Amino acid sequence: LIITKQRSNLAVFGNTMSGKTTLIKTLLIRMHQVIHQDEEDIYILDFSNNLEMYKSLPFIKAYFDAFNEENMRRIFRIIDDKLQLNIKELPGKNFTQRTSDSKAKHVTFILDGVHVLFSEDRYIKYQEDLLKFARDGLSKGISVVITANEPNGGVKKLLSSFAHIIAFDLNKN
Repeated sequence: LIITKQRSNLAVFGNTMSGKTTLIKTLLIRMHQVIHQDEEDIYILDFSNNLEMYKSLPFIKAYFDAFNEENMRRIFRIIDDKLQLNIKELPGKNFTQRTSDSKAKHVTFILDGVHVLFSEDRYIKYQEDLLKFARDGLSKGISVVITANEPNGGVKKLLSSFAHIIAFDLNKN
């Protein structure tokens, strides 16, 4: 569980049917098996519409498909609020330095099919917010998990904030 134990971001790339979403589904199930419910909140923005059946798992605090821009606005607002709360709870400290009485909680933000977010100019604000979450969120307990077809375009900008990158069956170019 590289996400919660090492407090890192995870990027998974691959062609259609290469196993990206299956890896995320496995990660979700495994997290529910080994992490105490009070330690983790998970938020999902599903561009692929493949994770809906997991939205009722106990750690899933919000699940949104990306077909409605209002859903995107809401989930990005929620993650930003969580980041601001953790910043307030951890003044001058990293998430790993929190005390037992801290209200700061680890958050995993999963975006399945994130390349869709970077394919349209109307999502520029969300692209910038995602860059902020991936870069600044780690120290305050926010981990970002993304899947995409290829590590190109705007998705490539994110990768400097990702300690773990997995590539399945990509195109040769």
